[in-house]
Amino acid sequence: FLARIGRIGRAGLRLADDLHTTSVRATHVLSRFDIPATTIREPFDLAHVPSRTVKRVQPRILVYTSDAWRQDFVAILGAFEAIKSKYPRAELVVAGPDIRAEGVVGSALIQSGLIRRRLDSFDEFLELCQETDIYLATTAIDITPRPLLAAMASGLPAIIPPLGDIRPSTIAALVRHEESTRVARSRIVDAIIDLVEKPELARELSAYSLQTARAYVLSCPVDPQSSDWRLTA
Repeated sequence: FLARIGRIGRAGLRLADDLHTTSVRATHVLSRFDIPATTIREPFDLAHVPSRTVKRVQPRILVYTSDAWRQDFVAILGAFEAIKSKYPRAELVVAGPDIRAEGVVGSALIQSGLIRRRLDSFDEFLELCQETDIYLATTAIDITPRPLLAAMASGLPAIIPPLGDIRPSTIAALVRHEESTRVARSRIVDAIIDLVEKPELARELSAYSLQTARAYVLSCPVDPQSSDWRLTA
């Protein structure tokens, strides 16, 4: 974006009285273009999120999607088809405030394990986190949405690209660039197979998710009066 807006566009940003970002990473990127900015993270209070250590993976994969946080379903469905052929009981749960526009389609094999859930409340999402055993995100949008934090705080091993200031375990890290769909699909398949066949790895990545989410939350101010738990990106 900063390259696309050109020198004049970047000069305009420098004239802003106050420029805010939602991640330290974004602030550092702006600083490389001599654009001053302040990191202001939205407070998160995940104290009431039920957490557990995932010790064994079926797999049952949870994907959250929204208009502001769309996923690469070409990569996801391609990976799921390979996983479904190897593990017939595998399930893919696609959830969000409105999944009609996602056009989630695929072969009969995919459809036999595909579950679509329209979410109207954050509690519904937390329930899904307890019913699934892997969280998957492929978006190229570099933000840290609440569903991601909630999924990790619940203990789900997370197969994700770097998102905002959240860094995935190197074992389950995805590339961010959209042109790498084929590579992402392969990485998803490899990571899920490892999680299924290596219970000790599932426990390790579950613990990593818990630690990462808690560390992030501790770095954010928490307003005890806040009750805004809308599913937002």
